[in-house]
Amino acid sequence: MHLPGHTAGSIGLWDEENRQIFCGDAVGTNMQMMSLGTPSMEVLAETISRMLVLAEDNTVWWGHFGGQVTEADLVSLQQEVQGILQEQPRNTKRGTVKTSRNKINHVQDEQCPRAQDLSKRGRGRKRCQVYSLRETNAVTERNTTMIRKRLAMLLAVLNAAMVLAACGGQTLEQTYPILRDSKYDAAFLEVSIDDFLAEGFQFGDSCDVTFSNGLTLEDIPFFSGYYVRTGMPLVVGYPGYTYISVTRNNQGIWTDGGLTEDDTAVVTLHEAGKYLDEEEALSQSYSNNRGDYQDDVQFANFRALSGGNLKENFLYRGASPVDAQKNRAAVADALLKETGIRFVLNLADSEEDYQEHRNGESFSSFYAAGLHDAGSMALLDMSSSYASAAFKERLAGGLRSMLSAEGPIYIHCLEGKDRTGFVCFLLEALAGASYDEMRSDYMKTYANYYGITREDSPEQYDAVVCLWFDAFAAYLHGTEDEATLPSADYAQDAVNYLLDAGMTADEIAALRDMITEASDA
Repeated sequence: MHLPGHTAGSIGLWDEENRQIFCGDAVGTNMQMMSLGTPSMEVLAETISRMLVLAEDNTVWWGHFGGQVTEADLVSLQQEVQGILQEQPRNTKRGTVKTSRNKINHVQDEQCPRAQDLSKRGRGRKRCQVYSLRETNAVTERNTTMIRKRLAMLLAVLNAAMVLAACGGQTLEQTYPILRDSKYDAAFLEVSIDDFLAEGFQFGDSCDVTFSNGLTLEDIPFFSGYYVRTGMPLVVGYPGYTYISVTRNNQGIWTDGGLTEDDTAVVTLHEAGKYLDEEEALSQSYSNNRGDYQDDVQFANFRALSGGNLKENFLYRGASPVDAQKNRAAVADALLKETGIRFVLNLADSEEDYQEHRNGESFSSFYAAGLHDAGSMALLDMSSSYASAAFKERLAGGLRSMLSAEGPIYIHCLEGKDRTGFVCFLLEALAGASYDEMRSDYMKTYANYYGITREDSPEQYDAVVCLWFDAFAAYLHGTEDEATLPSADYAQDAVNYLLDAGMTADEIAALRDMITEASDA
């Protein structure tokens, strides 16, 4: 609930079931603290009057100097504020605190316990700026999103506290049956994302996961997406997933970990909020509504590949034209028809998956269906584990099928982001594209879906490049020295990857000739 007074953006959290209100510093027992930053005494008076009504049926707790705010406290505050208002001249701006903004921020930084704790790691200042909600009327859209996440985190902390209280203060720990995610070789915990969160775990927490076969993962992040480098372990609650997943990014964990569906997993909270900065910096969501995008091309993440010596308008990439779960299939299908696509490299689906999409009530991708029926769609059913033998083998098979096809050619997975991102990076590298050219193409996806550009969101842009694109480049080039990536020559690296995937030198040469312009020599 909005409780302006202490600041213009002050809020309260209402625990309806237990009839408790956590009001921060909106009202309390210390007038000096409450009025610090107030937009006006009239606004503060209105909030106090509102809280008097709410206090009849709820217990009110405030943030400083310990404890409950009683109805008697609120009556006393109301009388004090009314006295201040009566003393103020009518022609002045009443209630404006004449303390400098820097002093206000200093006080809030010093008195916020969470900021004091985080400042030891050099992060308190940034976080307390969010908690202070200063300059609320000029908050940008990005800051508004951050504020919402912070409020969600506050609710999560309260929820976790109640869970721990219910457990007698014991460590948060839960045991789950597991299932194999055959697509990505991950371990699904048989618990939904909502239920996992309700049990007290929150995005940004650090967890320990111990499987009954002895496999143990310690101090790993719980994220809402795959925000770790290739090979690093995490717990993930990806939007749209039925269950919580435990895996190593782009590598899986089930087979290498020797897991079976007779095993169970114990998840223990290692440290609450340890990875919250990373979660907030990298977590993004996008709309699946066409009306929220500039045009069909942006909505479907649709574009031609370019860079190096690639043929113009020969290779295209984008979202799935057959899987409607992101509402993009029909739009992508129309773009395939408009562009005259002759062959589709479907990285995501098996034949069984494709038939399930086609039999769905909302299926209307008839152009793509025609390509499938004509044998012009390669269904590769690939995971995102681009370093795995299975990924390489299936990609090699798809590229061999492509060699006998006519262009233009469309490459996609579900979103046209991860699997498509690596395959297009590989083909661009084979065509002699530079690091900058390949990075530019990769990051167009993040501009299309999330609005992340180097100009508008430089920190997020660099974080995405570092986490994902540079991981592609470092893997392909076979280096851990990322300083060398911008100047590396990736053409031979692409050849080596395809040789390792099982393609012959002649097949690779034919593929390069197919996708590149003829040399003038």
